[in-house]
Amino acid sequence: MLKLSIVTVCYNDADGLYYTLKSISNAVQIVSGHQIELIVIDGGSKDGTCDVLDEWESLIDIVVSEPDDGLYDAMNKGLSLAHGEHLMFVNAGDGLLLEGLSDVLKSIKSNITYCSRVSVISELRENKWVFPNASVNFENFSNWSLTHAVNLQGCFFPKAFYQSFKLDQRNFSISADMKFIAQARDTTGLQFIDVISGEFFLGGVSNNYAKFSHALNHSYEASTINCDYYRGNRLRVFIKIHTTLKFLMKFFVARSFGVQCLRKLSGFYNVKR
Repeated sequence: MLKLSIVTVCYNDADGLYYTLKSISNAVQIVSGHQIELIVIDGGSKDGTCDVLDEWESLIDIVVSEPDDGLYDAMNKGLSLAHGEHLMFVNAGDGLLLEGLSDVLKSIKSNITYCSRVSVISELRENKWVFPNASVNFENFSNWSLTHAVNLQGCFFPKAFYQSFKLDQRNFSISADMKFIAQARDTTGLQFIDVISGEFFLGGVSNNYAKFSHALNHSYEASTINCDYYRGNRLRVFIKIHTTLKFLMKFFVARSFGVQCLRKLSGFYNVKR
């Protein structure tokens, strides 16, 4: 039985892809008793990505290298090609942790979505924290997940879900992954595994506050998903205002004091573990 499909999406990030594939290679060696399928979707990179793909050819089961319509289109391509009983995303620049993945594979059995902790690392690796933080545990995770979005890199989606649902790239250019996770939770249930399975590096599309239009668009998408999946319709107006103000605050902090200041503040307000 094919236990897990790993989908890695990349575009013009040869160094990030190399880091990711190396971490996956190390993890696969330590969990050799489980079958793992690796799918890499490249958006037609023009840098040294193809050389990296050639170097790790023996590790990769499926490679697609062609122009696409962006991150979520590439991720949907990966979903359509996967065969594993569960699936996870480890995009270029992020990584897997050896013992964490091993513990996850021992735990996932049911046809539900599982969630582990991830290690979140700032762009310049100056700050690091764990999400969900130490206050979240197996007993309170179910209630916590009703009001908090988990990290995509820590999710393991069952085949019945990922073959039936796709990331909504048409309506959500920044937060389609947030909606995808919420749909998985509501469709299959979400069970917590108390291990740190991977590393997530900030700096991607969903945590970029350099442009006002980007922050405003992100706030709109996040508030829509919060209303529909996390907070309920009764507080819809309040939620939209609250979410918009939160994202605009992040934009002005990044603009006035620098993006790294925002990253450090984010780490400061998370409990280290």
